[in-house]
Amino acid sequence: MSITKEKKSELIQAYKTTEKDNGGSAASQVAVLTERIRNL
Repeated sequence: MSITKEKKSELIQAYKTTEKDNGGSAASQVAVLTERIRNL
């Protein structure tokens, strides 16, 4: 099952490295991928 847009936004907000980060930083991407792996 895929993660919801809301959950993805929560993860990006929690792990963003700068105020302008919209999910492109390594930390944000790792957080999203980790959550996707947990849902397998």
